[in-house]
Amino acid sequence: MTSLLKRKRLWATVLALVLLVWCVHDLDLQQVGQIVARLKYGYLIWAMFVVVGVLFIRSVRWRILVNPMKAVSGTRMFSIYSLGQLGNLLFPAGTGTALRVLILHKSEGVSKTGGASTVMLETLLDGLSLMVFLAGASVMLVLPDWLQRGQTYGAVVITAIFALLVASIALRDRLGRKVERLRTRLSDRWHTRVSHLWTNFQEGVSSLRSIRHLILALVTSFASWLGQLAVISLLLYAFGLVLPTGAALVLMVMNTLLLVIPITPGNVGTYQVATVVGLSLFGVDKTDAVSYGIVLQATTYVPIACVGLYHYVRYARTLSGVRPDKEITEQNS
Repeated sequence: MTSLLKRKRLWATVLALVLLVWCVHDLDLQQVGQIVARLKYGYLIWAMFVVVGVLFIRSVRWRILVNPMKAVSGTRMFSIYSLGQLGNLLFPAGTGTALRVLILHKSEGVSKTGGASTVMLETLLDGLSLMVFLAGASVMLVLPDWLQRGQTYGAVVITAIFALLVASIALRDRLGRKVERLRTRLSDRWHTRVSHLWTNFQEGVSSLRSIRHLILALVTSFASWLGQLAVISLLLYAFGLVLPTGAALVLMVMNTLLLVIPITPGNVGTYQVATVVGLSLFGVDKTDAVSYGIVLQATTYVPIACVGLYHYVRYARTLSGVRPDKEITEQNS
């Protein structure tokens, strides 16, 4: 399994290089230089501050979801979340997400299944927020048919998953008894595992039992995406790109949909492709789109890397025993 993970990293890096070559092979470098020269860098600085703000808001949301299991200080949660985001920049396949779940488990005693369940809730809340934003964009702009269909399918899937989660909470006692009955069909070892998984999963989604926690999680989700929207808008101003009202909203949704699966380290390559596809809807040429994508990615990732490295140095001793690759290998073996 370890060799498989190494191969995934290798192929992820190869894919990133292929996508980058596709994006930049036919660029007019002289035009790129002119674009960079006319950038309004003040907007970039403001965008970086907003990125850090979004990072903090997302750590607050995670704290809200984790709180029913374990009360974790805001400072501590921000540190753990920042380290996870740093991991996502350095490794493919969402390794940073596994990293923060493991740090939360080792430092705060929260079960890995419970922590992973809160991450699932984060994903659902993000999906719900994006569907709302996309609905708003459809009022201001005529969206492509495939994007409208994606909005419909996404809304159906997210609603169905939320309904299943709510049903599992409402029927947790009955389902718990069914899990207990598995004792006669499974060995003691497997029954204990299944029972622990079920209990920890229920703890992980327990925030859905509280209207207060759910509202706070929704509010922070929308706030974080408004922050992302502000970053994209500031970069459009920096580049002097005059696009229709709602274009930044569509670009945010498009980038997120195309980057939903983190297959390359830091989404290098895939990020540029997503930006080219998104801006092409508004007639922006490839050179401007790729330049925008590179600067947007740098503006987003540099603050995250700086904050993550700071907390890595600060908690290096705590992290010495945390090895996400090893944990992933053990779980899949």
